[in-house]
This record gives sequence, structure tokens and C-alpha cells, in this order.
Amino acid sequence: MSTTLPESQVCTRCNLLKPLTEFYKQPLGKYGRHSRCKDCERERARRYYDANPDKYSENNRRWRETNSDKRRADMVVWREANPNRVRENNRRWRETNPDKVRSKTQRRRAVKLNAQVDEVITFTLASECVACHATDRLTEDHIIPLSRGGAHADANLQTLCTPCNSSKKELTMEEWIVSSRPRARRIFGT
Repeated sequence: MSTTLPESQVCTRCNLLKPLTEFYKQPLGKYGRHSRCKDCERERARRYYDANPDKYSENNRRWRETNSDKRRADMVVWREANPNRVRENNRRWRETNPDKVRSKTQRRRAVKLNAQVDEVITFTLASECVACHATDRLTEDHIIPLSRGGAHADANLQTLCTPCNSSKKELTMEEWIVSSRPRARRIFGT
């Protein structure tokens, strides 16, 4: 004698008759489905999270540690399936983290030029350009340029505005100060 499964069941939480597809699978449950509908289960999970954020965070951290390979593989699959969202997330991150983007770009340049690169760079931009004292369009500058063997390290970094940095180019600071470049002459009177 074969029994056919119903197409719907009543949620024990909201007491609404819903199709079986609106219930999570649960092998030991009636009809192989959970007794509460997906909406009620999501609401229960949200309330639990709101009441136990530390426990939830700790469980997630432990899961990430023990399933790092699976997580990495899942991320690769998600990125391949959602290229537009990845692009949008990256764009938003770059807009909100310009200092990190600038630092990452400088580090990449240094590595490409085989310059010495400190593992930890704690340099932060000053509030003004060290040459002309401008307060806008500030950039990270290598006192001894990477192309001339300078290191990508805190001791070799200074804050210059974009026009000063563009004028200085591949010169050391001392060379730029006495150079005949228009911006250097205007600032330093040489």
C-alpha cells in the first residue's frame, strides 16, 4: 500500500496552510519537512541572533577556522557566479578606503621594482604638503624614489600634494629643491 505525500502542511507557529516547498527539509519531520515554515524559522533565527550576537559570532568564527578550504572554494564559486556584484563591492570598497588603496598601490609598485619593502608600514599622510603646505590632493611620496633604489618604508615616506609629487618625479628631495623645474623654483626660489 503506497501513501502519497500531501502538497501542503500547516505551520505549527503561524498556523497557516502552506505548500511543502515553504518548509525546510528535515528527514525526521512529518513528510520529511520541518514543522515551522521558512518565514517563521527565519524570524526565530533573527530573534536568536539579536539575543545572542556574541555566541553567533563565536560559532561563525569557529566554523570559518575549521572549514577554511570549503569557505575558500565557496567564495570562488560565488565570485564566478556574481561578477557584477564583485565589481560593485570592489568599487565601493575603493571609494571608502582611499588610503588603503594608495598604500596597496605603492607597495605593489615597490615590489615590481624590487625595492626593499617593510612588512608593516605605519605611515599616515600629514595634514599638509611638506613642500608647498597645500592641504588638498595629498599623496604618499618616496623621499628617495623607488626607481633610484629607495625603500618602501616609513623612514622613506613623506606627504606631498599631487602637483609637487608630479613635479618631483624621479628626483630625490634634495635634487628637486635645487632643480630648474617650474614648481620647485616657484616654491623654493631656486
